[in-house]
Amino acid sequence: MSKRKVSNLDLYTLPMSEVVRLLKPWQLGALLELEPYRQFTDILLSNMMDYFLANELYEYCVIIRDEIESRK
Repeated sequence: MSKRKVSNLDLYTLPMSEVVRLLKPWQLGALLELEPYRQFTDILLSNMMDYFLANELYEYCVIIRDEIESRK
C-alpha cells in the first residue's frame, strides 16, 4: 500500500471497497476518531456497518461498533 495522508481521505465519498483496500481496521479506527460528532457521521457509520457485515469483514465491524458505542 502506498503512503497516503489521512487528510486526503474522505470517508463520505470513498467507496467502502476502497476503504478496505487502503486501510487496515485499526487505521480506519484512527481515522474515525477524527470525524466530528454529527448526525451525518452516525448515518455513515451505520452504512459502513451494513457493508462490512454483508461482506463478512468482521474486523472492520468491531471498529465500527466500538466507534458507535463511544459516540453514545
